Amino acid sequence: MNQSLQALHDIVHLANNFPDERRSKEAKDILLWLIETQQENAIVRVCNNKGCGKFVIGIRSGRKKFCSTYCRVTGNRDPKRWNAYMREYRNKRR
Repeated sequence: MNQSLQALHDIVHLANNFPDERRSKEAKDILLWLIETQQENAIVRVCNNKGCGKFVIGIRSGRKKFCSTYCRVTGNRDPKRWNAYMREYRNKRR
């Protein structure tokens, strides 16, 4: 990993893992500025899961929309479709 990418990774780690510290606030401000200036091709994004708010580094554009597997699973789930699917699944098993 080159130095600039490592520095960016360190800033994201600081912003995500230390929510109460002053340095975390500064890191979040830097990342939000990066996201605003880069628009669609941003290497740094905010997690797509509603209410998460963590930052994500996607090396290739268009990839890595969620910060974790948990956010990916819960972020893509539509509650009405999921409930209908589970109802159908349970009826098949009976």
